[in-house]
This record gives sequence, C-alpha cells and structure tokens, in this order.
Amino acid sequence: MTTLTISPAAQAELSGIREQAELKSASGDTLGMFLSTVAYRKLLYTHANSLVTDEELENARKQQGGKSTQELLAKLSQVQL
Repeated sequence: MTTLTISPAAQAELSGIREQAELKSASGDTLGMFLSTVAYRKLLYTHANSLVTDEELENARKQQGGKSTQELLAKLSQVQL
C-alpha cells in the first residue's frame, strides 16, 4: 500500500468523514475513494464474515490436533524456493 502524507487542511476535511468519500482533482477527475478507519474495518469484517459460515467456524473450533506455530515455522524453514 502506498502511504501519502496530506496537508493539515485536507486532514481537517477528511477527519469528519465517518463512511466513504470520493476524492476528485480540481478539474473534477476522480482520483480515488477514501474510507475512514471505521468504514474500512466494517468493510473488511463484512467481507471476512462472508467467507465462512458460523457452522464452519464452530467445526474449526471443535477440531483437535494440529501443529504449534513453532512446529510450522520449523517446517517452513526446510522448504526451498
């Protein structure tokens, strides 16, 4: 992701936005969309929740076994790219 540092004036304008805003150039061309942190998290969680059902989550919680993080990292360190 690219990080842009904005002017204090632009920051003041954007700080009041709670959802999304379309950013346009002075000539009216659309530059992109701005999402507040709250709106971004809401969108991210909505998307993540759409990928699995409650039943799938419950089944995953009930599963036993598996490997520890340390075991997985050790295995990954053996893989040659």
